[in-house]
Amino acid sequence: MLLNRKSIYRQRRRVLIRKIGLISVLFIALLWGLSYFSRHPKVIIQNILVEGNRVIPAEEIKDTVLEKISGNYFFLFSKKNFLIYPKRSLEKDLLDKFHRIEYLSIKRLDRNTLAVSLKEWQGKYLLCEMNSDDDCYFMNSSGFVFDKAPNFSGSVYFRIYSSNFFKETDDLIGQTFMPMEEFAELLDFKEKIGKFFQIKALEIGENGDYKFLLEIDGNNLNPYIAFKKSGDFDKIFDNLALAIGAEPLSLELKDKIDSLEYLDLRYDNKVLYKFSAQGEKQ
Repeated sequence: MLLNRKSIYRQRRRVLIRKIGLISVLFIALLWGLSYFSRHPKVIIQNILVEGNRVIPAEEIKDTVLEKISGNYFFLFSKKNFLIYPKRSLEKDLLDKFHRIEYLSIKRLDRNTLAVSLKEWQGKYLLCEMNSDDDCYFMNSSGFVFDKAPNFSGSVYFRIYSSNFFKETDDLIGQTFMPMEEFAELLDFKEKIGKFFQIKALEIGENGDYKFLLEIDGNNLNPYIAFKKSGDFDKIFDNLALAIGAEPLSLELKDKIDSLEYLDLRYDNKVLYKFSAQGEKQ
């Protein structure tokens, strides 16, 4: 009786081993078949179409895409297969590499063609190192730095000169100049001041003092408006508007605007100003 049980056990084990072997062979065959299918010329991405780029070279985008989809998953399945190519990580890699891209879309046109459609950020402002027009970067309307700018002459873009930001940040591209809300408040303040004066640039000093550099016909004294970012912009503007609308400043601005040196808004409820060949007034 014991021998019969041992014999049955051995027989069952042999059957189980044969089944496992057969399943393993079938599994390997299936993997090989899927691996072969993933590399078939009819299902792999061979063409990259780039649309919407204006500054970024199309070849650089194509090279990045081809590099990302080269190789295999688990050494078996081609990443170029149009069914399993790494779309999400490809989008992330492109956005991380090309900061000029504002919007990106990747889709299949057919089994062999991948279309990369993008929209590039438009430069709104120039962020420049203090006292330099050669080291400038493009910023969008939110203060995001997305590319190095070539040398520009004239006032094509509104310039923001900063000293601390360049010292504190090694790689400016991909950084945000200041929190979005603060940047929006600063630009809103600029627009309000612009009702009275033409502003050509903004300087941000190391001590936190801000200066709007003014463009005044016939005035070669580099006139400016000084203020502090930490102040209440609404209150500062109200003080300025009251001072400009009242004598004696209103008359002096009318008669001697070409000799204005500065308006200083850094003190509570005060507007200090100076014209050339005059003492400081309050």
